[in-house]
Amino acid sequence: MLVTTSDMGCSDTVFKTISVELETDLFLPNAFTPNNDGLNDVFRLRGTQIENSSMIIVSQWGNVIYRNDDAGKGWDGTINGKYVENATYTYLVKVKKRDVPEKILKGNISLIR
Repeated sequence: MLVTTSDMGCSDTVFKTISVELETDLFLPNAFTPNNDGLNDVFRLRGTQIENSSMIIVSQWGNVIYRNDDAGKGWDGTINGKYVENATYTYLVKVKKRDVPEKILKGNISLIR
């Protein structure tokens, strides 16, 4: 409910239902440790009702070093089978969920070995 009154003394009231939905089921970590211990070895998208997704990883110098058409498979911290150095990389993930417009997630991921 919003009630407002003007400087001239006129007032009005408006009733409007507002719904806020938070998408809490999409998750991308901010760090991963690809050291083959079986824990947190792959940077990947987690979530439910994902119809399709894609991922691009960019180096600190702006070079695209990894891309795939399934962000759920993720990145194992390698380029052409060779491990990359410990650093912070930038990701861009496109996600299309059922009955929801495509969403773009972007941020930084720290790779720590």
